[in-house]
Amino acid sequence: MLGMIVAMTIGAAATPQACPLDFDPFLEQFAASAEAQRAAVAQAVGTSRVDLAGPEPRSIRRRADVADLQFPVMPLAEARRREGLVLTTRKSGPRAIVTLSKPDTDHLVEYRFLRVGCWRLVEINDRSLQPIRP
Repeated sequence: MLGMIVAMTIGAAATPQACPLDFDPFLEQFAASAEAQRAAVAQAVGTSRVDLAGPEPRSIRRRADVADLQFPVMPLAEARRREGLVLTTRKSGPRAIVTLSKPDTDHLVEYRFLRVGCWRLVEINDRSLQPIRP
């Protein structure tokens, strides 16, 4: 699914100053403001969340246009502190996964990024049973 989304949704490249090649400086900017998040989100983002409406939880997957997303898509620093969220990062070449979790709870959200020119958010997987909004 990630490959399909990337092929269809990578937006226009930003200027080199606004487009850090290393993920850590990019993430620092992305996590700091809703405007930076809006600029670094692909035109369409894969999303998934847990649906608890039926007898068994199930994953609901869809594609959301950037216009349909509520920003910030990742809670900003104050909200992360207030909610006790822990941010971890895994990187492999042009791919990175940022996980927000809350210790001793079921809160777990993965943000998947891909670098094609600039880093772009391409997928959000909310595995929480009780999501926390920014």
